[in-house]
Amino acid sequence: MINNLILDQCESASTVKCLGCLLKEPPFDWNGDTHPQIPMEKLVVYRLNVGQYTNNKSSGLATNVLGTFAGVSKKLQHFITLGVNAVLLEPIFFFDEKKGPYFPYNFFSLMNTYKDIDENKSAAYSMKEMVKAFHAHGIEVLLEVAFTSTCEGTGPESQAKSFRGIDESSYYISDRMLDSETCGALKCNDPIVQQMIMDSLHYWVVEFHVDGFCFIDSSSLLQGPNREPLSRPPLVEAIAFDPLLSKTKIISDCWSPPDLTNNDVVFPHWNRWAEMNRKFCQDVRNFLRGEGLLSDLATRLCGSGDIFKAPRCPAYSFNYVTKNVGLTLVDLVSFSENSTEHASELSWNCGEEGPTDKYSVLEIRLRQVRNFCLSYSFHWVFLFLLWGMNAATLLVVYHPMARGCQLIGEIIVLDMAYK
Repeated sequence: MINNLILDQCESASTVKCLGCLLKEPPFDWNGDTHPQIPMEKLVVYRLNVGQYTNNKSSGLATNVLGTFAGVSKKLQHFITLGVNAVLLEPIFFFDEKKGPYFPYNFFSLMNTYKDIDENKSAAYSMKEMVKAFHAHGIEVLLEVAFTSTCEGTGPESQAKSFRGIDESSYYISDRMLDSETCGALKCNDPIVQQMIMDSLHYWVVEFHVDGFCFIDSSSLLQGPNREPLSRPPLVEAIAFDPLLSKTKIISDCWSPPDLTNNDVVFPHWNRWAEMNRKFCQDVRNFLRGEGLLSDLATRLCGSGDIFKAPRCPAYSFNYVTKNVGLTLVDLVSFSENSTEHASELSWNCGEEGPTDKYSVLEIRLRQVRNFCLSYSFHWVFLFLLWGMNAATLLVVYHPMARGCQLIGEIIVLDMAYK
C-alpha cells in the first residue's frame, strides 16, 4: 500500500500538496473577542462558500482578496444590512480541488487558497481575523464539517494521501462492495477515529473561536465500523455531552456527498442536536406548486411538532427551501421535474420551461419567489438563507459538486431582491 504513495505522476501533484511541515503560527490577539451566543430561536443564518462567495468581479473587491476569508470579511456590512446574525461556511478543510470541499485530506488544516495572496498572512491567521470581526458585530461563525468521507479512495488502485498511509484498517470501513477509487468512508464510531474527530472539533473552537458545526452526512455518524446501525452511537453522544462544546451549536444534515442523496433517519439528539428540516423544504415546495397540502404546510409553519417534540422546540429545526445542492431559488420556479436531471426537486416552471422573456410567466415566477421568501417569515420558522437568494440567479449547471470548485455560468434573469 505504501508503494502507492507517489508512483503515479498524474496523481503525484495532488498528493504532494497535502504533505508538508507544520509552520509555527504567530500568536493572534483575541483580546476582547467573545462568542455572541445567540439563542437558537433568534438565529438568521447565511450559508456561503468562501472560495466562491466573492470570487467574481461583481463583488467589487480587489483581485487579491477574491475568494478568500479577507474577501468575506469585507462583506461584513452586507450581512449586517441583511439582518444576518450567523454565517455557515461550507467545508473549509484542505480538500481535493477536483472532488470538491466535501472530500478533505484531513480535519485540522485550512484550504490554503482561502488566504489573501498579497498579504504575508496564512489562511489560519486570515480566518481568525474574519471570526473576530464578525463577533465584534454580533455575528456567529458556524462551520460545515464532513467527517464521514475523505478524498482518499479505498479501492486497490487508490493512492495513500492521508489516513490510508497511517493505518487504513483503523480509519476506513473495509468492504469490497463499498471500495471506491474516489473517496473513503471513515469509521466514525471507532475509538481512534472518534477521538480524532473530537480533537478536531476542540481545535476549531479553541484556536479559531467558531460557534458551532453542521455535520454533513450525519446519518453515517449513526453507523458502526461495519456500517451496522447503532442505537446509541458513541460519537453523536460524545458531541452532545462534551463540556467544551456545550455552548456551541451542533446541527445534523443527512445529505450524503458521495451519492448525492438525503438519508432520512430518526436522529438521536439528546436534546442538543438541531437538524436540517428536509420535510419543511418538501412540504413548502409541494404546496406552492399546487398540490394543495394545506395541513402539511401548517405543520411546517407551526414548527414541525411531529419531528421536534418536547423538550426540544421549533428553534432546533433548520428550515430551508433551497440548499447548495440541487436547484437554486429561481431554478425552482423555472423548471419542472419532468426530466431525470430535475427529478424529485418538486419544482414548477410557472408555465414555460427554462429561461423566458414572457412577462406573464416572469410575473408568476416573481410571485412564487416571494411566496417562498414569505414561508421564512412566520414566527416559528428558523431563517436559513443560501448565498445568492437575495438576488435571483439562474444556475445553468446542475451538478452540486461543481459549485465548490469552480465558478459556473450565472445568468441574472430578474431583479428579485427581497421586497
